[in-house]
Amino acid sequence: MERVIEFPIEQEDIFTQSLSLAQGYCVCYQYDVDRYGYGPYGFHTANAKRLLNQVLPPLVYWHPDRETLMDVDTPVAEGVYFFKGQDCIRKMEAELLTYQKAEAMQALRHKYGKSEALTPKRVKPALLEVPKGKRIPAAFITRLLANNCSFLVSYSYNTEAGQILVFFSESIKSKIKSFSESADIRYSKISSIKELKPW
Repeated sequence: MERVIEFPIEQEDIFTQSLSLAQGYCVCYQYDVDRYGYGPYGFHTANAKRLLNQVLPPLVYWHPDRETLMDVDTPVAEGVYFFKGQDCIRKMEAELLTYQKAEAMQALRHKYGKSEALTPKRVKPALLEVPKGKRIPAAFITRLLANNCSFLVSYSYNTEAGQILVFFSESIKSKIKSFSESADIRYSKISSIKELKPW
């Protein structure tokens, strides 16, 4: 048996501080589940991969190490994934490029002993607020939601749940439920990740 499992966000594992998460929820995938609820976790089976391909639009991944946005098919690494083609992404990318060019110019001026040009203090782009670890600033998530930006967060849990996808969209939940029903995948909802059996 394979199943999609929905549960509330355990914000201490994902976000750096308190955040109003009424519209957010987590989803994980479990397969080869026995009658006691034991089985491996992860979006590894053919059904799980089809689910992601059918439910998710094209994605853009923020790569914090490379400090760039990358087109991807499905979420694999931990971090923030944006639904491709949104105005909010184009705006953030433009802010990032402007900031990076200015930083590069400043570094060149410093290298050749020139004083920094008199310019207004640069504001750090929102994307650079996302650290290289798994925990994401709550202020960054709040800003995305306020700007109606569609995105998901991927992170991994040790022995329960495996890869977890965090969504803030009810329409995605409806699509997941619809696909699960058509593919004979059980959809389960629990009140806490602590209810999952370790594997």
